Amino acid sequence: MPHPALRRLAAIFSLAAASVAAVPALLAQAPAAAPPASVPAEDGQSGAARFARLATAIDRPAVGAAVVLGGPLVVGRATITPAAGTAVRLLLAGSDPVGLWVDGPAALSYAVEDRFSVPVARRNVKRAAAFGGSEQDGRLMITDPLRGAVVWSWSLAAGAARDSAPVAGDTAFSPWAAEVLQQALFSPPSNLLLQERGAEGAGAGAAYALFDGEREDLRLVVDPRFDRHESLDVLGTVTRRSELYKGRRLAHDLADQPIGRPWWEAAPPALIASHLALEVVSDGSQHVRVTSRTTVRAVRGGEGVWRVDLESTVYDGRGLSPLVVEKVAVDGEPAGWVHQGDELLVDLGRRLAAGQTAEVEVVNAGALALRPNNDNYWSLTTWPWYPQPPLDAELASLDIRVLVPEPYTPFASGETTSRLTVGGVNMLRTRLERPVQFPVVAAGRYHVVEREHGGVKLNVASYAFGKEKAADRLARLFFGAADVLGQILGTPYPFAEVDVVEINDWGWGQAPAGVVFITQEAYNPISDELSRVYSGGVNGRYVHEVAHAWWGHVLKMPTYEEQWLTESFADYSAALALQAMAGGKKGDRELQRILRDWKSRSEQLGDGASIFLANYLAGEDEGDHRVRRDLLYSKGPLVLHALRQELGRQAGSSEKGDRIFQAVLRAMLTNFAFRHGETRHLVGILNQVTGTDWQPWFERYVYGTEIPKVDL
Repeated sequence: MPHPALRRLAAIFSLAAASVAAVPALLAQAPAAAPPASVPAEDGQSGAARFARLATAIDRPAVGAAVVLGGPLVVGRATITPAAGTAVRLLLAGSDPVGLWVDGPAALSYAVEDRFSVPVARRNVKRAAAFGGSEQDGRLMITDPLRGAVVWSWSLAAGAARDSAPVAGDTAFSPWAAEVLQQALFSPPSNLLLQERGAEGAGAGAAYALFDGEREDLRLVVDPRFDRHESLDVLGTVTRRSELYKGRRLAHDLADQPIGRPWWEAAPPALIASHLALEVVSDGSQHVRVTSRTTVRAVRGGEGVWRVDLESTVYDGRGLSPLVVEKVAVDGEPAGWVHQGDELLVDLGRRLAAGQTAEVEVVNAGALALRPNNDNYWSLTTWPWYPQPPLDAELASLDIRVLVPEPYTPFASGETTSRLTVGGVNMLRTRLERPVQFPVVAAGRYHVVEREHGGVKLNVASYAFGKEKAADRLARLFFGAADVLGQILGTPYPFAEVDVVEINDWGWGQAPAGVVFITQEAYNPISDELSRVYSGGVNGRYVHEVAHAWWGHVLKMPTYEEQWLTESFADYSAALALQAMAGGKKGDRELQRILRDWKSRSEQLGDGASIFLANYLAGEDEGDHRVRRDLLYSKGPLVLHALRQELGRQAGSSEKGDRIFQAVLRAMLTNFAFRHGETRHLVGILNQVTGTDWQPWFERYVYGTEIPKVDL
């Protein structure tokens, strides 16, 4: 699956056929062939139980006979050399070889070979590891003496088993590895291996390794089939950040590298969610039940397991509460599934041919209606509260149905098809025909002011009490920004209906499809000293969120490497809009102020300042978060301004360069409308428009770590 961090409907809802009069009773209800499993099924055992049992057998394998390797063990770009006398034992899931255990001292050597990965890995090693790295011939070598290692891999284990008897012995599995997985805040090996086993032609070389290092504990994930990516992580332990997670194990990036491709060529997804029907039912407490029906379409043939994100726990205000999966079905029949490590894997029951579809129904429930500070609202935003595919695998049209008790007002992505209140229950239906990523739902005590302009309906929702003057101001700013951005980008605002929803917090905004969440200083920017602190840039932040309609929804990012296409482009477009809206010399001064801020922040970035790899930075303190933020929100837009100026130099005047720059932005939005766009597409358009090769320029400033010079 993609990087942390972070870190996403012609079907008919289950309640859609029920009469409206039955809604209150429904709200009152309490929560209630893929590859053959190598673990034999017991009589009467369900598919879900068999799938989960195989996952457990992979993560807690039996220990088989010792094997002779005949040399070091090579896993991706890692080399493990057992010391003399160290036993290497076969690991078994049932009777199937699933991995190898290096049961004793060994030496680990890992090569960071990708030239764009080296400076980021160098920076990460300094920030997050107790050892250094040596560089030679453009490679960074990471070494660590090991007390032992466990490697899960169908292909490596099968090769080693040819010369040994795959029979479980009396030796217990590595207690160290078992404890790490027990405490892990990251996905276990079975998620990767089950996904690979479900694919036709399995055995492509996927591997998952845990290294018991003398200086650092490490994890290696090698995925040559799905993400075509490998990562080496350092395993930390939560000590002070939160009592809830104290003692749990975290994975911090050390080195990330593409497999069999350059960074800018993303691996295409195997399965895509093309339609999503969501039903969200709140009973008035924190408990919410989510029913999703996802139409899954195979991009390539031979895929039998659907792997998506789904939170395993939520913080309910007192502690961690489980998010429970109550039902999984494929095409109406019960299916095998496993929910662990904040991921859900579903056995589709068959390997889909290219273009073939399956409908996956999932019912999950838990304390999702979280009300921070006992506020009278809750929101399900862009995190995986429903089965959320990877970024490049979610291109879904939407049907959403939300039921909440009065007096809460519901909001959801999409255009409203109906709103009604029956028996104390407010019901909202929305629909969106164009494909989107991560739909959202919210509800609370809101006062809504409706405004309309240019065919766009805007619902400005004020929290707790009516703020009509603030709503009018926000509506004017929204429509003004949308009009200017539409003129600059050559495409009108793409949604017919938008909800602007106040969040009782400070200093942030978010713009999922058809919704803008914005914090309270946008509604009352000068009411008190705290408001004044946060309201300094609130207009720019608000216009940035408006710009996400183009950069994020019209053109979508397929991977976290491409996040600058949404964040940096939205920030630069917002700056152009603010300049145009202020007008004349005042607008020019505003743009200059923004440029100076971008330039100052970019010059402080230091090592590893790759925009493209901003989400692979290690560390958890505020400085680490600030570096990532400045890469996407300072260096990224600064690079766009440098590109604009370079086009002017090549064309012979800034006016000609501006026209070319604007034409390139418009071409990106036109050619990739409601599709995933990539930086290489931008390079291709520039090459075609200018007749020159822009790849080296992007390798310096976007993929690489150089900071461009701009004329202010």
